Order: sequence, then structure tokens, then C-alpha cells
Amino acid sequence: MIDILKERFGQRIKNLREQHGLTQAEVARRSDMSQKYLGDIERGNANLTLEFMVRLGETLTANVWDLLAPDSKIDTRGPEISGPTLLAVREGVQKAYNALNRASTYLDSQKDSSQKDTQKETEPRTRKTRRPATPRGRRKR
Repeated sequence: MIDILKERFGQRIKNLREQHGLTQAEVARRSDMSQKYLGDIERGNANLTLEFMVRLGETLTANVWDLLAPDSKIDTRGPEISGPTLLAVREGVQKAYNALNRASTYLDSQKDSSQKDTQKETEPRTRKTRRPATPRGRRKR
């Protein structure tokens, strides 16, 4: 079942890449992955992470759901993926995507706060000036 999903996903990536007139090298560079890995994905030989699914979807202006959905125009080989299985995959991908978004938001907020701390540390510190000493009179004995 997983092999079928990987093959279909890879075929969809290849078809989209060709529709956009892009080479594997261009898509790999834009998606921040190696060309060999992209080739493995297109052949259905790679265990693709959600992060790379999203990167490829963004690069090829495609929704991850569309890349996972059954589409007879793209690939008619092998048994059809049943509705409940596809729903389970979609739910899992949606949960993982939401978790990635939350993590990204959290990391961005941490980055922003650390930059503010860094700015505070690099700002020149003003020296407190002392009041000039006042001359004291001599003590009377």
C-alpha cells in the first residue's frame, strides 16, 4: 500500500515538474534537496517526509492533498486506494502539517525574542556620570 502511495506521489511530482517546464535540478534547488533524492522520489523509491512533501508542493504550486489524492489521469497502475485509507492518510498528513506550523511559529517567536535580547546586549551601555566632588572645607579643631 505504501509503495503504491510513493509511486503515485512520485509520478504526480514528475508530471507537475514537466508541466512547469522545470528540470529535476531546478526543482531540487528550489526545494532545498539533492537532485538524486528528487529522482528517488519521482521513481517512488524514497521514504518521503512531510517536510519534503510540503516543500515540493510549494515549489510546484500544488496542494499536498492533491498530490496524495487518487487521480486516474495521472496513474492507473495498481489497485485503487480505498476512501477510508486515503482519509486516514489525509488526517495524518493534516495533523503533521499543523504540528509543523505550530513548531515553526514557536521557533519564529523564539528567534524574534532572542534577536531582541541580542540587540539589548549589543546596544552601547551609557555610563553613569558621577557628580563632581565638592570641595570640603577644612575641619576646625
